[in-house]
Amino acid sequence: MKPLSEVEERELYWMQPTMKRSFELRAGDDLFATLKFETAFGSLATAESAAGTWTFKRVGFFKPRVTVRVQGAEDNLAGYRLEWGGAEGVLEFANGETFVWKLANFWATQYEIVDAEGIPLISYKSKVGKPSDLLKDQARVEMSPQARGMDKLALLLLIGWYLIILQQEDVMATATAVATKAMAEK
Repeated sequence: MKPLSEVEERELYWMQPTMKRSFELRAGDDLFATLKFETAFGSLATAESAAGTWTFKRVGFFKPRVTVRVQGAEDNLAGYRLEWGGAEGVLEFANGETFVWKLANFWATQYEIVDAEGIPLISYKSKVGKPSDLLKDQARVEMSPQARGMDKLALLLLIGWYLIILQQEDVMATATAVATKAMAEK
């Protein structure tokens, strides 16, 4: 796995190589990070890059949040809490540093992470490649010049993608439940 400092000006993409809940951050053939969910339906995922390995897990029902830990650690490195409405939330590190993850367009095809001053650092733009990839989650990633030198860059890239995957799965689950109910009422 290559460090993000070697990305330079190449385009980064999150891609899903198989139908499993496993994702890779790539620029061409170079691998920069991976995100793998531990089970087919749970929220526990392992995120790995040259900068480290972390675990992410959604906890809570009425007030869901995501815990971020260094792999094997007991204490949270950071926590993400969803704001009212579900299209935005705050990622807060144990040292008090905060970032906002938010929907960047009406169609839910673009998301971004901004710093405490509202400056966009990372954006995720849904991308469709070959017809065989239509059912796979994928996105182009863009980083601002301010983001490129950050010590938390790899972790932010990973947590942002994790949040997108959770949100997409929640939307699919809701749509399935509504369709199932509608069919049962006919």
